[in-house]
Parts: sequence; C-alpha cells; structure tokens
Amino acid sequence: NALISSKMYPECDGLLVGYSKADLYAQSATAERDGERVAAVVIGEETPELRAGELKFLMEYTLKTFEMSEVEPAGTYVRKISIKEGKSLKIKTATGEEFSYLQNFSENSTLEKKIVVEKELYAPVKKGDVIGTVIYQKVTTDKNGEKVYTELGAVDLIADEDVDKAGWFTLFIRKILSWLGIGDY
Repeated sequence: NALISSKMYPECDGLLVGYSKADLYAQSATAERDGERVAAVVIGEETPELRAGELKFLMEYTLKTFEMSEVEPAGTYVRKISIKEGKSLKIKTATGEEFSYLQNFSENSTLEKKIVVEKELYAPVKKGDVIGTVIYQKVTTDKNGEKVYTELGAVDLIADEDVDKAGWFTLFIRKILSWLGIGDY
C-alpha cells in the first residue's frame, strides 16, 4: 500500500490493494483527520502510482468538502403543540434523537425542518411519548429560481413534559367559552 509505506498520505491507515487482468489496479483505503473518517475505492487504474494518486485525491477532496454536522442533539426544544382535554392547552415538544448529516461545503443550501403530527393530540400525555416526526430537509435553488427540497432524514418528535387530563369542570367551562366564541379551546 503505497499510501502507507511511502508515507504519501500520512492520514491513511489501511485497507486493501489488488490487481486483476479484468479490473487492473484496484484499492480501497481509509483515512482519519481531526476525528473525521473517510473511505475511498478506486478500480481500473493502469499503474499502482495512478491508483495511489487517485485515492489520495479522493480522500483529500472528501475531507475538505464534506463534514459530518450535528444539527440538533436529542432533547432539543422544537415548539409547543395544541393538546385537547389537557390541563394545559399546549405541550412542549423536543427531538427524540440526535440528528446529524453529511454537509457539503461547496453547495449553496440551507436546512429546514418540517414538523408532522399525524393526529390530534389528547391528554393525558407523558414525557417521552412519541407524538410526531421532525423531518430535516436541505433546500437548494434550481436554475429557474425554484426551491428544491431534499429530505435528509427524520427523528421522533416527543412530548417534553407530562400533561394530565383536565377535570370535568374545566372542560365544561372551556366548552361554554368556545361556544360563546371567546377563545379557541
């Protein structure tokens, strides 16, 4: 492995080299820099030197152009959502897991999140209950100036607090106020 033995690429720490008449010179390699790990594969190079040079280029390009970015850790506040028949009228929500994605620095894009709650939420709800989904989307602009949305992934939307069911008297008063057009209960 010329990347390792000649110290051509000091961050390289492995993997496999090979040659066959059909595929010519092939190699898979891995490297790590500043906690970021990258893997590359080259098949069909004419010489071992071209194979090593192409792998070095691919790994350098990847380490300079891409980075794993943590968008939100687990438990990040999302927003308050309406809840029916609860002691509270709204419930705080949070992300159920961490969300990370591979960010391309050469791309002009932004990140948006879409909140999806499948059904109306009724009390009681316990902290940690899954009540929906947070969908993360990369937003780019096409040549016509139109936004293009690409889904990157999703995590559970969870309740970040307990909300008990309201008593019958509270529910009765809310019905009267709603019927009179005073508030949205």
